Amino acid sequence: MTPDNLLHGSLMVAPLTPLWSIIALALCILLLTLWGVLTKKRGTFLRFVGMAIILLWLLNPQKLQETWHSLPETVLVVRDHSSSMTLDQRSTAAQTLSETIKPEQSSLLIRHLDVSSNTAAGTHIFEQIEKAFTSIPPAQRAGVVLLTDGQVHDVPSTLPSWLQQPNTSRGIGSPTHPLPFHVILTGKPGQIDRRIKILQAPPFVLTGQTAHIRLEVDDLGTQEATQTEITTQPTNGTAFSRLIRTGEPFDIDIPITQPGPLLISFSTPPLPGEIATSNNQAVVNITAIRDRLRVLLVSGTPNQGERVWRWLLKADPSVELIHFTILRPPEKDDDTPLSDLALIAFPVHELFQQKINSFDLIILDGFENRSILPAQYLENITRYVKQGGGLFLTAGPEFVTEWSLQDTSLSEIMPAHVPMQGSVLVRAFQPQLTPTGLLHPVTKDLPGANTLTTNKPQWGPWYRILAGNAQGEVLMEDADKHPLLVLNRVEKGRIAMLLSDQSWLWSRGEKGGGPQAELLKRISHWLMKEPELEEERLTATLADNTLTLHYSTLSSEKTLEAHVLSPNGKTFAVPLIRNNHHVLSGTLPAPTPGVWKATYEKHTAFAAHTEKDTEETQDFRATDKKLKPLVEKTNGQTLWVAPSEALKTPIRLALQGESLNQPKEGLNERTVFFPARNPHVVTARQTQPILSAWAMMPIILFLFLLAWYQERKS
Repeated sequence: MTPDNLLHGSLMVAPLTPLWSIIALALCILLLTLWGVLTKKRGTFLRFVGMAIILLWLLNPQKLQETWHSLPETVLVVRDHSSSMTLDQRSTAAQTLSETIKPEQSSLLIRHLDVSSNTAAGTHIFEQIEKAFTSIPPAQRAGVVLLTDGQVHDVPSTLPSWLQQPNTSRGIGSPTHPLPFHVILTGKPGQIDRRIKILQAPPFVLTGQTAHIRLEVDDLGTQEATQTEITTQPTNGTAFSRLIRTGEPFDIDIPITQPGPLLISFSTPPLPGEIATSNNQAVVNITAIRDRLRVLLVSGTPNQGERVWRWLLKADPSVELIHFTILRPPEKDDDTPLSDLALIAFPVHELFQQKINSFDLIILDGFENRSILPAQYLENITRYVKQGGGLFLTAGPEFVTEWSLQDTSLSEIMPAHVPMQGSVLVRAFQPQLTPTGLLHPVTKDLPGANTLTTNKPQWGPWYRILAGNAQGEVLMEDADKHPLLVLNRVEKGRIAMLLSDQSWLWSRGEKGGGPQAELLKRISHWLMKEPELEEERLTATLADNTLTLHYSTLSSEKTLEAHVLSPNGKTFAVPLIRNNHHVLSGTLPAPTPGVWKATYEKHTAFAAHTEKDTEETQDFRATDKKLKPLVEKTNGQTLWVAPSEALKTPIRLALQGESLNQPKEGLNERTVFFPARNPHVVTARQTQPILSAWAMMPIILFLFLLAWYQERKS
């Protein structure tokens, strides 16, 4: 027999008659024997022995002999590839141990598995281990060896079922015993690490308010709390520092002055001898939002577009709309007593003198200045725009009357002017985007718009347009190149002008309609300086240690150069290359944690490794605490192997007995043990009866004759 083919013997029974008949016969024999004992009949014992031999013969005991082919046991060796393993040469040590690990017996095989799963909740690897381990046939599973630094965050709280295997060497129905889960820690015990932990930070804060951030600085692995300095750098202001005590929560308040994303970085000096400094920094990402956008809508003579404006602005919960419609001009006489009027006087002084700066946007829809607004208030509107406000004008026939706003101080900031004679064109025309409109975020990708390849839009017609002269950016026009939508910047503010009062036709579906609501919404938000609608915009994103810059522009430059300031103060020049008709892009390796600042001319963008602030980075020390309960439940072993010692003595795997509680003798301290479970397959089976009929019959006859003789003698 070769070592892989072994003989195994056991006993079995193969009844010659149904088992129930043998049981019935046994009961009869017991009753007869009991009757013989009670009546003191001679030969009872001999008859009982003879009948018992008959029962034994009917059970037909046999000797079973099997030929076994031994199977190897398989150990799953798992190597952790999480981010904390890159520190202190832990990954290199794990690679060395994985390559040099050897079994002591040829019947022990090794299967390797590399795992890596860094999530916001830390390193999660047990699902991968379970999948790989359960792919091994159950009888051949020996156990698991995990090469790690101990920073694993999905350790099962109870013994998993895939580590509970029946003891096959004792046959079916034998009790289960755990398979060993061994841990080889590629690190040094007793390390120290300083970290910044964000305890509380609001994701959104209203502009004008203060962001309250709670933090804690911990010195892990040290006994005493100390004082240290923490530096705070918001992207909307200057850096400042303060002294704090480690191990105790503290609050930092950041004033929010303008809407948009805000990155706030925190940093502390390194702790002498600490394992890593990347978690000495933390970044909080806060989005500053306006409380409510205050919009003043002033409509002239009631018209179809008024309802559209009101519906659009009322549907937006972030907009606080104040709407006035001029139903009766001041010069119109009305003898109705004031007490009987349901209308209110237009609060001109309050809106355009006292509260004008509280509005984010003013919309003048078909407005005729029939002595409603004195020159002083019109000058206030002009000043409001220049100081950063937004103004939207929708122009109709009233723009060429004697009460036109063109004849007021607003004329100096208007993006278009309309001649008083012959400028109202009443005919069907189809609005379309200009070359600038195809690229501008306000009108780009509007549903149904014309594109660079399709000259005709899929929009319904309008029937009136003012033939004006534009001084700003023309985004929409008619087929005869008359400006329709004109945008312009006036010092710190913005103004938009729609040279038609027919946009409401799109909302009614006139010959297919058009994206009227989307267009007016984009114009309004551009006037209120929505960052996503800026025509010149620099953005920065950071992923996989790569900083990506995108610069959206209406200009025709093919290459530009942006400058990037890293968290450690180094400056890099990043070329931006045009990748489509209006976006230039560039990349830069960015492994350093913290806030990266990109600039091009007056544009600035920030990015940070905020996605890496996870449980994995909160503690870089090698530890046995997280895996210790599982190791103890499976009778496993924990070995510490410093990176400098990985090559000195390789890890050995050995089989020993059926239980790991047995003494482990004759092997070095870097040997991990697995139970010998003797996995096998049966290749041949033979049976041989133990009691043959020809041998049993003379014995049975002799016993019965002897019993009869004793009975006759009595």
